[in-house]
Amino acid sequence: MKLTNHIEFQESTDELIVTNKGNRTTIKLENQLSRMLVLLVEHKEEVVKKEAFIETIWDGNSFTGEQALTKNIYKLRELIKQYQLTDSLTIETVPKKGYRLLIHSPKKKINKWVIGIPILILLGVLATFFMSRDSSPKKDPMQEVQVIDLNDHSKDTVIFLEPDSNKVRVYRTSPSDTTFTNLDSLK
Repeated sequence: MKLTNHIEFQESTDELIVTNKGNRTTIKLENQLSRMLVLLVEHKEEVVKKEAFIETIWDGNSFTGEQALTKNIYKLRELIKQYQLTDSLTIETVPKKGYRLLIHSPKKKINKWVIGIPILILLGVLATFFMSRDSSPKKDPMQEVQVIDLNDHSKDTVIFLEPDSNKVRVYRTSPSDTTFTNLDSLK
């Protein structure tokens, strides 16, 4: 009987057959493990009571059956781990009641690079686009250059650069007076 797309259980031969990427692995089960798996598979997703295992496999002998059941559930779980089937099969303990076989559909693993690389490329393109974009219009630097002819000015000439407006003002002071006369307005 087929449990998942890649796991098959053959009750007649006590074999669990796992197919993974074209490779086929046959796992030979002990007779008691096989019979326990039959009960779990027939009642998958449902609780199989401990008494049902003991009655079916150990003919109702609860003294022998109780210990053997615990030991064999452990063995089945170890086989599931050993063959890396935990993504597909889980034997769940339901306290004071019994056990339940959960069969999971294998999740497709998505390669992180398949998603990551296009996102990184998109982020790089967007960053380049926004970093190269300048919201202010480009100005010709030669239009902002002002030439001041200082040949006409004496040593009493003071030149100020007004930081807020980026304008240059030329003032003249007189030796006796501390006031400034704006030479730009005299032109």
